[in-house]
Amino acid sequence: KERWEIADCGRIYGQGYSLQRMPKAVRHAALGVCHKYDFKASAFALMAGLAQAIDPNLRVSAILDYVKNRQAIRQRIARELNIEEDLVKTIFTALGFGAELKDNPYNAIRGALAKAARIRHDPRVRLPRDVYNHLGADEFQRLVKNQTFAYIYEELQQVNKTIIAYFNTHELMIGDRTYQPVDAKTGKRRTERQKLAWIYQALESQAMLQFVDLAKQEALLTTHDCVYFKQKLPASTVVDATYQLQQQYPYLRFEHAAIYPIAEDTYFTARFAEVEEFETLHTQHIANEERLAAQHVFA
Repeated sequence: KERWEIADCGRIYGQGYSLQRMPKAVRHAALGVCHKYDFKASAFALMAGLAQAIDPNLRVSAILDYVKNRQAIRQRIARELNIEEDLVKTIFTALGFGAELKDNPYNAIRGALAKAARIRHDPRVRLPRDVYNHLGADEFQRLVKNQTFAYIYEELQQVNKTIIAYFNTHELMIGDRTYQPVDAKTGKRRTERQKLAWIYQALESQAMLQFVDLAKQEALLTTHDCVYFKQKLPASTVVDATYQLQQQYPYLRFEHAAIYPIAEDTYFTARFAEVEEFETLHTQHIANEERLAAQHVFA
């Protein structure tokens, strides 16, 4: 059994041993052959779209380039900084939640670089405390000076400022969720960065619910930025869902990946037979509908 909790922003969190919290390999093994639909750089796409709705003159070209080409951009930054691509992904995730660039080890981005540097360091070699505390600082300086990263970061700061300024004078309500300045769970007043994170998560939760509804297929599992279905969505459904979502979230895109986890041959034999039967029935249904349409007489 799984236990779920709904945050005040609408995001659904799995608790304990939830598939949502498991590594992908475990999650995919549990779900079996299925199809994943993943929102592309959703924090950047959603927040850029919201900010431009507030101020149509706002420039977000670097952000949109990242949304469309995020993997290539992360690979380039990783190569130029001589760090792992997964670490660059972690940095962009932190940015999406409102993190800033601050050169101290308690900052989310600087802390991630420090943690990675400590993992790479040979633990058998003891370092002086000041040297150990300085690990990650050189990578941080290279990140700050990286032109590609700087363009995206500066645009994102303008996006965040635009959103914060607007909702300082307007009620903050996304879907059926109303923002509360005091976090009911902690009893503490939210900071501006936490407010931005709430906005992003509320937008993403709304978009995810709409996508599942438009898919017209029961989801196997939803995570924070992707959803799993048993069957691949028809091309017409994908086109329609994209169009409908972009009426409200103009820069939101999603991509498909077929999941084939490690399993015994007998599992795949049964699964592929099931898929073939589904496709045969679907083809027959289309043929029947076309015959009925051909027989229809318009008044």
